[in-house]
Amino acid sequence: MNSAAQQTANAWISAWSLWLVVLGAFLALLGGIVTNVVQQRREDKRVRKNVVTLIRLLLQDYMEVSTRILENYSAAGSFSLELLGEASAIVLLYDRNQEWVMLQSGLTDSTAIYKWFSRARKVIQRAKNTESTIVTPGADAGLVTWAVGQRPNLQSEMNSLRADAQNLLLTIPA
Repeated sequence: MNSAAQQTANAWISAWSLWLVVLGAFLALLGGIVTNVVQQRREDKRVRKNVVTLIRLLLQDYMEVSTRILENYSAAGSFSLELLGEASAIVLLYDRNQEWVMLQSGLTDSTAIYKWFSRARKVIQRAKNTESTIVTPGADAGLVTWAVGQRPNLQSEMNSLRADAQNLLLTIPA
């Protein structure tokens, strides 16, 4: 009898062990999936935070450079090509990271940010072209006169960009 009872007990333990192994495998799989999801969310949050920080820093840098550009314009009546180059470099840095900004920032106004940088790129390039035309030796006098006439318009656009950058900075979380 002991052998029949022993065999029954062994069969029961064997069947129970199989289910315990299956349960353990299922729990390990479930734990791996949960861990992966948690790690992915943390990584996404870190990337979003970094991208938002980049946008804030670029806009703040632009605010500083544009202040100097406009102060120089008020003092000298012309735009500094060097300062316009600095502003252009800020926009270029955004352009290099544009995909991350659009896809990873999680900002509700990433389109507004894109439009601002696109507008800034155009205004800065026009200002650089205008100043280059004016300082080019032997440039056509009519073209130089036209370029000089564009300076007040560019100043107005630069002021508008500054105001819009300030508004964007208010909407971007710190």
